[in-house]
Amino acid sequence: MNNMAKILITVIFFVSMSQQSYGSASQKLQELKNLNIKHFSSIVEDGGIYKVIVFYEANEDHAEIYKDRKKLWEQAKGVVSTGFKSFEIHSDKKRQRLWGIFIWGKGVHGEQVQVVDLKSGKALLERTSSWPVLLAKEANGLTLTSYGDRISDNKFKEVSDSLTFD
Repeated sequence: MNNMAKILITVIFFVSMSQQSYGSASQKLQELKNLNIKHFSSIVEDGGIYKVIVFYEANEDHAEIYKDRKKLWEQAKGVVSTGFKSFEIHSDKKRQRLWGIFIWGKGVHGEQVQVVDLKSGKALLERTSSWPVLLAKEANGLTLTSYGDRISDNKFKEVSDSLTFD
């Protein structure tokens, strides 16, 4: 369990403690532990609350994006070959654009990257790479370098994609 999930559980635990008796708060904490949360983040933007949650259920990692309790996007991937690795947010300076970047494992060495517009819930880019991707966050967007088929010994075809905030 990562630190964000531990922090979330701790916060909910103390809120529950202040509103309920110790017995029911302890029970609630155990229920949350059983949810297998891998990642949780929230951001207040445009008068709404965006939440990203990743959890394990039925041999899959599930990622979901919500705005004010309305589900905007969801994805599920099997944990054996494509489990969740990380999530981060990238935005322009004025925060008019808000992108979520999901990184999933793909096979032994590879990764799959999904860039999702958090405000609309639409996928902007998805790339699969034979090796870990290189992600460069820049002021005007981001550049993603993924790796495809082997060209020669220790050399793989590089594919670069750029997304701009324009």
